[in-house]
Amino acid sequence: MIIRCNENINNKYLAYILEGDIKSLYAETTGSIIPAIKRKDLDEFDIGEIPPLNKQKAIGELWWLNKEKVKLSQKLNKIETQKIEYELQTLRRK
Repeated sequence: MIIRCNENINNKYLAYILEGDIKSLYAETTGSIIPAIKRKDLDEFDIGEIPPLNKQKAIGELWWLNKEKVKLSQKLNKIETQKIEYELQTLRRK
């Protein structure tokens, strides 16, 4: 889903705010190739008070870095699991 922000809202901050409501947003989407949400449906979401842009950027960046950290941890866990499985198979053959 693509939501365009104006100059008063940081895109990562908005993604952070909307992350919990993403299923609700998808229920309201239209379009088959690129889902779109109607402005009136988006206007109904209450995201609370919007902090100054510099604070939005800081919050959004921390949220984004944490998401990237989680992805990297998952990849590392997968690699470690594969390594252990390989070592077990090697030991069984001896």
